[in-house]
Amino acid sequence: SATFLPFPGKKGHTLMIYENHVVPKSIFAGLLKGVMVKDTEASIKATIRETEDLAVQKSTTLLKYESKILDALENKTPY
Repeated sequence: SATFLPFPGKKGHTLMIYENHVVPKSIFAGLLKGVMVKDTEASIKATIRETEDLAVQKSTTLLKYESKILDALENKTPY
């Protein structure tokens, strides 16, 4: 799950809290934790870049989802 909140002390910034409740059953799962964290960070950065690019372009895709994005940023359930 992901929760989006205003970033304390940083007007215009957003804090994203990401939780993964998967409990791996493999004894090797601990070895993969670093890879999972890096992949998650890369996904978040890519999402930020794409959203910023769409905002600059005044994309119809972004406009279509603007209210859902704003709801998520206000910690409301968008769907």
